[in-house]
Amino acid sequence: METTRLLGPGWSTDDGVAARGRAWTPDGRRADLASAFASARTLTSVAATARRLDGFYAVVVDTDDAVFLVCDHARSVPLYFDTSESIVVGDSTRELVGDDRELDPLAASEFALTRYVTRGETVYANVAAVRAGEVVAVPRADPGSFERRRYARYRPTTAVEGDEATLLDAMDDVLAGVFDRVVDVADGRRVAVPLSGGVDSRLVAATLVDRGVDVLGFAFGVHGHADVEVSRDVADALGIDWAFIEYTPERWHDWYHSAARRDYHEYAFGGDALPFLAEWPAVKELQSRGVLDDALVCPGHTVATPSERVPASWLAEPPDADGFVSHVLDEHYSLWAFEDERRRATFADRIRADAGLGAGAATAADADAPGGDAIPAYEEWEWTTRMATFTNGDARCYDWFGLDWWLPLWDPAYVRFWASVPAEHRLGKRLQTEYTARRFRAVADVDEPTARRTDADWTPVDQVRRTFETRPWVALDGDLEDWLGAQAVPPSNVESWGNYPLGWYGVIPREDAGTFDAARSLYSLRTLAALDELSFGPGCVVDGPLTETLSLPPTESTSPGATDRLE
Repeated sequence: METTRLLGPGWSTDDGVAARGRAWTPDGRRADLASAFASARTLTSVAATARRLDGFYAVVVDTDDAVFLVCDHARSVPLYFDTSESIVVGDSTRELVGDDRELDPLAASEFALTRYVTRGETVYANVAAVRAGEVVAVPRADPGSFERRRYARYRPTTAVEGDEATLLDAMDDVLAGVFDRVVDVADGRRVAVPLSGGVDSRLVAATLVDRGVDVLGFAFGVHGHADVEVSRDVADALGIDWAFIEYTPERWHDWYHSAARRDYHEYAFGGDALPFLAEWPAVKELQSRGVLDDALVCPGHTVATPSERVPASWLAEPPDADGFVSHVLDEHYSLWAFEDERRRATFADRIRADAGLGAGAATAADADAPGGDAIPAYEEWEWTTRMATFTNGDARCYDWFGLDWWLPLWDPAYVRFWASVPAEHRLGKRLQTEYTARRFRAVADVDEPTARRTDADWTPVDQVRRTFETRPWVALDGDLEDWLGAQAVPPSNVESWGNYPLGWYGVIPREDAGTFDAARSLYSLRTLAALDELSFGPGCVVDGPLTETLSLPPTESTSPGATDRLE
């Protein structure tokens, strides 16, 4: 296909169908993707084929009349296409964007504020993205008149009734099938789990250990990072190998300003989400050690995350549509302050559209179910926007290093189950957290408090004890701050040079750190750097003083130039 530019690993082409990934049919058989889509030649038939398959995959169907692009329910493999007069499609925008990199001012503004772009757009003019659970038809006669069709959406609707015990039993049945698939995909290989101090990756690791799978847990961050120390304890309790890659500001400076990191960014930045960076140095080092050879990587990313972010108060006092939109704007469009009310109204319209809240849609206050429409609307919004672009973009890191991966807690069977759970058990990720504690306790044979302990429970006292256990030379020669590591940093000072638990502010030369004090986080700076609006070293470049308020480009402009950006 001379119109396709597929750079990621694992693509195969047969009779006009390019496919990547794995999928299963409704009767549980492994599907041959090329064969499954071979006879699909219309938008309706391509969408119907995709609707029947479960898995993580992407497909490009090239016909005489049109090119069809298919992304799975999670958009685990991205696809992009040119919206101008030619048909060029790919899994990276590297081959679709010219040297001039003309930007779309609205999409670029949204990206600067959130670190992702909604509505199937990218920051680049004339380049669009396929959304999660979507098929796009690009006609050969008129490529600009492409058509989108959603074949899968995530909109929780309570379908499973019962008390917590009943729901936990149902969850156990569903996850049995989910991890049957993981074992099938692993096919005897070691499974590497990025093991945090939270519950999601713990569920993945414990379930795989229970299946007799060889599991490697790995963690990364600075000394004293609670995430690292609880990860260490979980791995020890499960009896699995564990690797720790220590991050320091100095190491981050070398990593970030390397040619390898720049190449990774060029590959992974599709213009619709900031590339995952936190894990990249760890995977790079682990691969150099040879411990990831032929491993399957299974991160703990989960469909339950949007449920965790829903305000608990919405169960009893759901907001109306305007309150819903204001919440999303305040929580997600927040990397910088901005004062453009017309642009805020435009963002509000985009939020309504992605959440399924049209101007005449029923609001949460009109609905009968607890939490009304607001709770599932928020979960759908975050699934469609942040999760399916930024979060699942983590897989590009594994692709870059040629690693195979799978997303157990985004398995379509688990997605369907979670969407059926009553809201009071979804919120706060309650049911998944309870299930994880019970599963971990049973597999690791630990007591109840240990089974429920997460990084949020790690204290400075714990860290002093841990330093004595793991770094006796620090305990002997260092002061209290050395013993505490990241635990010595007050929450108010985390987002500053040298203090972030990942240590990644080291990407900025220390002598230039004050230049960027106005930024709320490193993400705020990285979005502007991705738009070529600034550079943070060596030789930091920024036009004018950086202020807390971002001045957004007018919609008439074609690029958010520096004079538009800064006030």
